[in-house]
Order: sequence, then structure tokens, then C-alpha cells
Amino acid sequence: MTAGFCGRSTPLSEERAALARGENGRRRSDALQDLMGPHPPRRFFLSNFKNFERAFTPMKILSRLLTLLFISSTLSHAQVTQLLDHDGYLMEKKKPANGVRTMEVRLYDAAVKGKLLYSEKIGKVSVSDGEFYFQYGSKGIASALQGNSHWLEIVVNGKAHSPRERLVAVPFAILSADAQALVPQVSSLSGNMTTLKSQNTALSSNVASVSSNLTTAQATIVTMAEEMQALRADLVAAGVLSGGGGNMITGNMITVQGGTLPQSSELAGQTVATFQIGKYEVTMAEWQEVRAWAVENGYSDLADVGAGSAGGNPVRDVSWYDVLKWSNAKSQKSGFSPVYQVGGVVYKTGLSVPTVNSSANGYRLPLEKEWEWAARGGVDSQGYLYSGTSKYDSADSESELYEYAWFAENSDESQIVGTRKANELGIHDMSGNVKELVYDSISKKVDGYSVLYPRVRGGSFKTYADSLTVAKRGVSNNPVYSVADDLGFRLARSSGN
Repeated sequence: MTAGFCGRSTPLSEERAALARGENGRRRSDALQDLMGPHPPRRFFLSNFKNFERAFTPMKILSRLLTLLFISSTLSHAQVTQLLDHDGYLMEKKKPANGVRTMEVRLYDAAVKGKLLYSEKIGKVSVSDGEFYFQYGSKGIASALQGNSHWLEIVVNGKAHSPRERLVAVPFAILSADAQALVPQVSSLSGNMTTLKSQNTALSSNVASVSSNLTTAQATIVTMAEEMQALRADLVAAGVLSGGGGNMITGNMITVQGGTLPQSSELAGQTVATFQIGKYEVTMAEWQEVRAWAVENGYSDLADVGAGSAGGNPVRDVSWYDVLKWSNAKSQKSGFSPVYQVGGVVYKTGLSVPTVNSSANGYRLPLEKEWEWAARGGVDSQGYLYSGTSKYDSADSESELYEYAWFAENSDESQIVGTRKANELGIHDMSGNVKELVYDSISKKVDGYSVLYPRVRGGSFKTYADSLTVAKRGVSNNPVYSVADDLGFRLARSSGN
């Protein structure tokens, strides 16, 4: 079943309970309408989670900003309601679902994997024109909501939907039915902040309280930092902020301890020196930021090169030559020495196969053996067939591979990087999403001429499970000067240079 899904959980109110019983109609407040525009905030049309971040970002960003306001205004934990309600929207085969579905909720302490904190079988839930509603929490969810990290997973007819929804333990709901009460609720929760501004006596009292409870203050600061990072990730995914500058979505490099590839590899026995590799595939947002700098600094070939479904999705439609030039540009922009040269000069234009400056400390494409070593988990490898798991059964829609990879059975386009689970080293999307270029290539005779074709690894949203294995070696159907709409890359750097 191909399905699209979104939803939001909130503390249960009498008004919302009455709404679920059909006793009154849903309304939308003027305040929320000003923020959200003319579209109903709870109706998002999704299929295979297409444009999920762009569709859901306004509500998520509003939620995060209000969460930060709440945390900054009180250093005590809010009391969590004993019963929550959840309303959502379900599409099947690109149409709003109708009928009855069996549903279950699971609460974890992490966005991927993590510890199961709470589960509850909801039973049969009525779905009408895609919309559904249920209550949960009757089995003691309050104790599970202690701490600072809660992620809700909805299971429909036995299939877990992802990505998980983050829950923040605050006693207010950011939904249109409660929008009229939004301002007074936030004002109430921000009472300490108002008091600090208006009364010197209250200011002294609050400062004394903070000084006497340093542990609570430190925990609050950590929570605020997590919320700010999550907010930045949402803004990058929405294309509001660029992907550069060391954000949490692109640019992260993971150091991979060297070793020797195992006998199960076609590259068995080859040794890999310690190096760094990107935690994520390079996104369209990061590509655009570096490309703009590059074009102004002599990399004229890169003008208008590259495509992507959204800022947080992997860049694609880039050739092997394009990527080498872009890597040099990113190196120079970041203050590193470029890796690729032609005739002893930094490679910026043209279609010449460059030489590698082995002493340079800049960005580059990973070697094929480096890519496979990282995909296998390096020295931490558990011997998985795919990057992060071996569990896959084409007849089982809940096989674990679906949690680690975007491929032909769960997506028909590229997805936001990092939304599938990571492998043993914390690297995402090494199985699926887009195929990844490596530096290695092979030569083929075409009309009597030798033409280079780049090696590619990892499979994509267009390929099936057999192309996603860590041992699968591929060759692009396109020469090094051509592009493909499911072909991208991730960065590497030599360690110690």
C-alpha cells in the first residue's frame, strides 16, 4: 500500500473531545490564519511523503518557536496531561483514504531507533476523506513523557509510518481548534518572563531560584539547544536557510578509522587509510551556496548546474567533472587547499581529467574502496548486507530495510537527507536515496574512442533492493561528462593533511 500520512498529537481538551463527537464544528482563529494564510493548517496532501517538509514546515516552525518561548520563560517542567488526542490525514494511492483502519501508537526517545517508551493499540479508527482522530495515553503515558526527547510513531494496518513526529511536553496545543486560546495560554506559560520585565521583586526571586537550582538550569539549556538545532534543520529543509556554514543537515564529516575490506567484497584485501566522509549526501542548498561563490571566482562551468527537489534533498543532475570542480570551489571557500589540478593549476574549467594533489587538505570525492568501507560500518561493521541492516523481505512491508533506505518500493523521488536511519558509523543514505559518484572510473570503447564512465555506489529511489547492498559495484550509464536525475554524491577528505 502506497500511503501518505501526517498528523499532530495534543493534550485533550473538552472542546476537542466535543469536536471528535461531532457536537460542534472546527474553527480557525484569526491569529493563526494570519500566520498560516488561507490554507487549513491541519489538511496537508501528501503521497509517499512528497514535499513533507515544505507542507508541514509552517506548523513545525511555529511549534518550535513557541516551545523555545516556553522553555526560556520557566525552569520547571510542565505537568503533562494524562490523555492525549491525535488527528491526522491519510492518503492511499494518492487519494484521501476512507473506511476503517487498525491503528497503534508507539513512543520512542529518538527520531530513529531509540528506546520504546510507550505503546498502545488504538484498535479500529474511522477515516473519512483522509481525516481521522483518536485518543491515547490511558495506559500511563505521563510517566513515559518524562525527560526531553519523545518521538511518536503511528502504525496503520501493521505498517509503521515515518518520519516520527516529535512531541514536546507542554500543556497547550498548536492546532486550529485551540487557536483562540493560544495567546492567553502562552502568556500564562510565560508568566516568569512577564514578571521579570515588570517587577524588580519578582526578578530577584527568579534569579535566586535559578542560582539555587543549577542542575535544572543546565538541563533547560541543553533542551533549548536541541530545540534550536531542530528548528534550524526545519528551516534548512524548507529552503529558508542555506545548507552551508556547518549546519546539522549538510557539511558534517565523520572520521572513519582505516582497515581492510573483507573477503565478501569484490575489493577484498584492499586497505583503507583513515579518512573523513560526509554524514549526509550533499544537498541542493549546499550545492547552490558553493556554486554561487564558485561562479564569481572563476568556476564559470558551474553556472546553472545541478538540480534538486528541495533545499534539503540531495543535489542531482551533476556530472563527475562538475563535482570535482565544485569540490575544489568548496575547499577554497572553506580555506582549504584544493585537491584537483590540471597542469599544476587548480582545476576550475574544462573537461580534462585532473591529477590529485595528495598533500591537499580540501574536499574530494571518496575513493570506491573508501565509500564501501564506510558503508559497511568500518571497524564497527556488523557485517550487514545493506548499510545498517540485513533485514529485508519483499513480501513484508515492515522489513527493516524500509527504515534505512529510500528505494523503488517506498519512494518515487529523492527525499530529504538523513530521514532514514544511519549505519554503524552514523552515516545516512548509503543505501538508496540517490546513487553516489566515487572518484574511480572505467574506460570503455565508444566508436573507437576511449570514454570514461564513473563508478557509482549505493542505489537510488529508482532501484530495487539488490542494488542497495554495500558490496554492489555499479558503473554509470552516462560518461563522466553527463548527468542523471538520480545521481548525486557525498564529500570526503583525507585525514591528517
